[in-house]
Amino acid sequence: MLHSILTLGTNEEAFRLDNKYIRRTNLITVGAISFLLIFTIVAIAIFPFLALVPIVVLLTQLLVLALMAAKMTGFAKMLLSVSCLLAVHYLNAFLVTRPKDLQAGMYMLEVVMLVLPFSLYHRRDLIQLLGVLVINLIIFSSMDDAVHWLNMFMVERPIDLFGISIIEGLVAVAILFTMFFVMLDDYGKSNQKISKLEAEIEELNNSLSKAQEDILKLIRSEEEKEQLKRKETWKIAQLTSFTEVIRSVKDLQKLYDEIVSKVVQTLSVNQVALYLMLSEDNPVLQRVSCFAFDRKKFLGNQLVHPNEGLVGQCFVEEKAIRLDKVPQGYYVITSGLGEASAEYLVLIPLKVDDKVIGVMELASFRSIEDHEIDFLEHMGESLSFAIASRLATESTKELLNKTKAQAEILMKQESQTNEKIQQLEQRERELIRELNEYKVMVNGLEEQENKD
Repeated sequence: MLHSILTLGTNEEAFRLDNKYIRRTNLITVGAISFLLIFTIVAIAIFPFLALVPIVVLLTQLLVLALMAAKMTGFAKMLLSVSCLLAVHYLNAFLVTRPKDLQAGMYMLEVVMLVLPFSLYHRRDLIQLLGVLVINLIIFSSMDDAVHWLNMFMVERPIDLFGISIIEGLVAVAILFTMFFVMLDDYGKSNQKISKLEAEIEELNNSLSKAQEDILKLIRSEEEKEQLKRKETWKIAQLTSFTEVIRSVKDLQKLYDEIVSKVVQTLSVNQVALYLMLSEDNPVLQRVSCFAFDRKKFLGNQLVHPNEGLVGQCFVEEKAIRLDKVPQGYYVITSGLGEASAEYLVLIPLKVDDKVIGVMELASFRSIEDHEIDFLEHMGESLSFAIASRLATESTKELLNKTKAQAEILMKQESQTNEKIQQLEQRERELIRELNEYKVMVNGLEEQENKD
């Protein structure tokens, strides 16, 4: 039953601190009721004229519990705070005929009742606390009026004020010490809770920071994946486009120009040049096409030997070369608008079966990204294969044409030889005929000589 009374007005959904102050209000009210019951019995037995005060206050405390049960905790706390001071105040007024007759213990008990609200209200309820304190100060300062009003009904108070003062002083000290230890315990627990909350907050902040870092990492990972996906999609689309050009353009020189021009447009670089090896027997690179600012440049068929410049170095090393922040004047791009120094250079070897047949050189005012270089290497493989295939086809056609021409010459020579053979055979037959005629003539002459 006591537990039920102490939990009147509490709410499971409320803060623990609010429920703590509600239970403390109930506990003080129960304590006041217990004290008032004893005091009322004593007053009725010994001082009947004092019984009215504890009875009224007792009923007030019961009303406080009723208000707590009705969840009207604010009114209940206010009524408890005011009624305790009011009871002590009018009890003292009952005991004296003049305010100056009040003893130290009486004042002490009133002061304790005056500050009692500090143990009932939290700092968040500052406005209610200040309202109760104002009311209590008004009551505390109205002793003259209370004594004057009671003197109208009572003339003589046969009470030992000194003894009463000692009792009230002891009660005041006991209540004061109780309040002090309660508030000290609250302070200690508050510090513990604050420390615990600070630790929990720090742990929560660390967890939030870690979660935030994990989320940022996840976002960056997703962004990187999306970026890689976009780059891969771009590379596939460009490779498809370049493959179509390589497949559709049959003339080699036109193919060189189309590829170099398309690289300039696709990568937004400033100059692209294509170098191809003359032959396996003569490993010298010849510039076959060059575009600057999307315009073809007629610079002549420059020859580059192995290890000569960056082009020759790329040809020998058989791997891509990338230079960032090229020194001013190292590589100059010329156009109709003037000259400018390239800041970034990339050279891509063109390979067929791990054998370099050429080099593609790119010069730009901007950095050429990794996925663009990867695209150039893959495109270079297709271009190298196509060039090697076309060159092999042309070489085969040239060989066939040469063989055909040689065959025609041989056939002509054979015809002429046959004709000469026929002429010789004809001449042989004529000679044989003439020889036979000569023999006949000789035989005839011999016969004639024999006859003679």
